[in-house]
Amino acid sequence: MRTPRALIALAVASVAFGVSGATAQAPAPRDPTQPCPGTTKPGCGDNYLQSVRIALERLNSTTLAYPDTVDTSTATTQPDLFKPGGNRVGPPEQTSFNGVGYGKTVWYDLNPPVDGNVFAQAVGNGFDPLLCIVRYDARDVPNFRPLGPYACSNQDDSPSDGLLKNGVKRSRAYSIQVGGVGQGGGSMKFDVNFTPYRLRATSKAAFQLTPTGVKLVSLRVSVNRKSRVEVGCKGCGKRVKRGRKVKFNFGGKPLRAGSKLSIRVTRGGEIGVYQVRRIRRGRAPTETDRCLNPGSKKPRKTCP
Repeated sequence: MRTPRALIALAVASVAFGVSGATAQAPAPRDPTQPCPGTTKPGCGDNYLQSVRIALERLNSTTLAYPDTVDTSTATTQPDLFKPGGNRVGPPEQTSFNGVGYGKTVWYDLNPPVDGNVFAQAVGNGFDPLLCIVRYDARDVPNFRPLGPYACSNQDDSPSDGLLKNGVKRSRAYSIQVGGVGQGGGSMKFDVNFTPYRLRATSKAAFQLTPTGVKLVSLRVSVNRKSRVEVGCKGCGKRVKRGRKVKFNFGGKPLRAGSKLSIRVTRGGEIGVYQVRRIRRGRAPTETDRCLNPGSKKPRKTCP
């Protein structure tokens, strides 16, 4: 629910609709008209203000995912999006797209942790699903007014459908609506793959070895997108440039063994890059790569 939003943690499982001898047991489809697991409040995604929050979990090194299985046979549509739960008269729930009517809808909320691309997919058992995504105003409590227009996808007469939305923002909130064409409903597998925007950076330092460490001549940093590049070391202060390819000149700045040269590459809303070169005596500096969550200066081994 949006206030508070329901959070469903489901194990990732292989679902094979209508196929006997499946190797993995799929979770039983939940009823969206009944309370979410662990709650007593009515509805679990059936109505707009009872939407299920998408809890993204790491799928691999580059993608986050969320799976769900739901039975939409008894799901409904609303003549007023703000009822039940709101305090104003709202618009009717959208139930058509490009002349195609649909119903038995369920709702999900997505609050991206970083900027990125989202791909939502629904696979219906014996019916044709249709997906839409729309921004909503997270400050408009308790109505959470939709900020149109809806972006929708429907593949003709197909039991599976996918909707790609590029460029979602971490500072915004989104709702995903899934319905059945022609009031179709039944068991459905729903999943979301989210690909965060990540900066990629390489750096190359020019230096001379000395008995006590190095003399730093220059540093070049190349980034996949125009970004803010901050370089710092003891005695040389903090230097900042912006671009995709930047160069910092240090003029032979001596750095003693044990000191470090840090590089931070950031861009609003995206996962940044942190690199550190630790100075050694008589040997080339060691290199360590970490990542930075948006708005954070704390280096991490893994980010969303």
